[in-house]
Amino acid sequence: MTNNKHQIVIAYTQTLCSEGLGSLLENSRDFVIQGLVPIIYLENYLKSRNSVDIIIIELILPNCRNIDLIINLKRQFPQIRVMIISLQPSPNLSSKLIKSGIDAYILKECCSKTDLFAALTNMVNDKNYFCSEITKSILSASVYSSKKPEVALTQRETEVLSLLVAGNTNTQIAKELRLSENTVKTHRKNILGKFGVNNLFGMVRYACRARLMNYDSDGFCHGCPSHI
Repeated sequence: MTNNKHQIVIAYTQTLCSEGLGSLLENSRDFVIQGLVPIIYLENYLKSRNSVDIIIIELILPNCRNIDLIINLKRQFPQIRVMIISLQPSPNLSSKLIKSGIDAYILKECCSKTDLFAALTNMVNDKNYFCSEITKSILSASVYSSKKPEVALTQRETEVLSLLVAGNTNTQIAKELRLSENTVKTHRKNILGKFGVNNLFGMVRYACRARLMNYDSDGFCHGCPSHI
């Protein structure tokens, strides 16, 4: 009977969450858990298996490295359907994930057993499933993008912005870029003016949402309130 069931792999960042998801699928008539795999080992796991139908990827907070992994997985294994379950929405990242070709995306706050099975059923019937909060998040990103004016920063402003986003003070930035502190303050004031904000948080939030920065560090994005 198991051979007729859709084979599911749960990729996790927290073991407890993956076991909880797995328990919801116990004794399912249509689905069976093939394995629970840490997300960092998922690619190698899939390369050694050829019977996986669905991946459920549990993300505590989507970061850019995880998103790049998911995009890469969709390219390598286009026949495998992918569901994302995460803690909170992020308009820009949600849009990027959906553009990558994922099949379902639901938040933990709106994920009941009924939602989980509805999403899985849609997926095996070649239909997408996005919970209402994710849909709102994507629409929010679209509205923000359509209203966002073009912002052109100078090379020096970009350098100052990058260091500000990384948490440096004016004094530290002046030392790093070999500028006077007054010059750094002037660049900072100009960036605030171009973004139409009046404080550092607004600056960071704008830079994140407008994708003006390079997100190579997991540590940078983890817990960042500007993605909310």
